[in-house]
Amino acid sequence: MGSTQEGGEQFYPSVGFYFNVKVVPDNSPSPGGPGTDIDNSFQEVSGITVNIKNEVLTEGGENRYSYRVPGRADYNNLVLKRGYVSGKSELANWTIKTMSSTLAEKVTTKHLMVSLLDSKSEILTSWFFYNAWPVKSEISSLNAMENKYLIETMEFSYLYFEHMKQKG
Repeated sequence: MGSTQEGGEQFYPSVGFYFNVKVVPDNSPSPGGPGTDIDNSFQEVSGITVNIKNEVLTEGGENRYSYRVPGRADYNNLVLKRGYVSGKSELANWTIKTMSSTLAEKVTTKHLMVSLLDSKSEILTSWFFYNAWPVKSEISSLNAMENKYLIETMEFSYLYFEHMKQKG
């Protein structure tokens, strides 16, 4: 059942299964600018989380309570999961290159954008992750007794993200 917005227009909650991930070039004029590699093959994106840490301040002589004030933001890692495919994307190639390096070279950061799409493949909303870098690459276990897809997981750390609404 939909809800009604101001002006009488109905809207419905967005579905969480139609999305894409893209690497955004550094010289892109804005997060909504062109991407180099749109990847629609991910089955799951998680970790779009930010928490504001509390700092506790105490006042001399006051034992009943302490003051809790907002501190810095803390961001979870962005986790992307998909069925393993032999053809590689820019994202997968960058992850493999970073994870196989000995850190003798500087780690290359990239901007990532996760976009939620509508039924017309237009962007409803996006999350733009600044200066991301791969921190984990994992392949699910191989088991001859199970009939499951092989899952590839890529995990990225980043400085911060911005939530950008496109429609509505």
